[in-house]
Amino acid sequence: MTEHEPPREMGEQPATPERINPAIDPTDPLGMVNNCLYGYSHETPPFYTRSERQKIEDFLRNPKENFFTLQSGERISKEELQKRLTSYETSIYRAASFSKIFFVLETAIEHLKNEENRKHLELTFKEFKEDFVSARTRMEIEHAKALPNVIKQYSGQLPNAAARQQLEQALETYNTEYAGNITQENAGKAARTLLDVVDALKDEDEITTTLKTQAELAAYNPFPTESVEKLRTLLQLSRELLKKEGFS
Repeated sequence: MTEHEPPREMGEQPATPERINPAIDPTDPLGMVNNCLYGYSHETPPFYTRSERQKIEDFLRNPKENFFTLQSGERISKEELQKRLTSYETSIYRAASFSKIFFVLETAIEHLKNEENRKHLELTFKEFKEDFVSARTRMEIEHAKALPNVIKQYSGQLPNAAARQQLEQALETYNTEYAGNITQENAGKAARTLLDVVDALKDEDEITTTLKTQAELAAYNPFPTESVEKLRTLLQLSRELLKKEGFS
């Protein structure tokens, strides 16, 4: 937040500035920075499992259906569901959003001619990325460690004996190769050892569906709110420096 901007509540969308550019346009760093600040939703996106997301997309393409029931049991209209999906797609918390913002900040750095300004933004961005990667890595390790307990909670209740056996074998592989030794290098692979087997389950009974949902939630790595706020501050700094050097 700049000294000219009044304080606002977490997630509150600020007023739109003079001009934004939603395109990937390396010749317009200020327009892209403004779009990252004001074009994205700063609300935490709703969580959808992959299977639920596919059902939502199928529903939205079906002109004969008007209401959808979420896995939570909530029944909502097609219009409301589309709003929620749009909120998800435009959220600053998504990985795709972060990737674009990183590119935009790198472009802003390249356009700064004043060496002091450029080095200040470059160093601040570098420090942010180091903190961000560290926070994400810690979360990924924690989730990889927690995932087996979630699967054990439901796997024994599965009605399909073959599915129970597949999960038991996956847990045995996990314990042999990773238990007690989850690191930055192997956390993602360890989680996939279990998630790939869960994803491949074909049954649609209540226990299997619950297992899939809970496993995805256990492995879900949302971006920490503090990282999003730091990134927004970094974008505001880049905007100030670009305007200081004459971009408009």
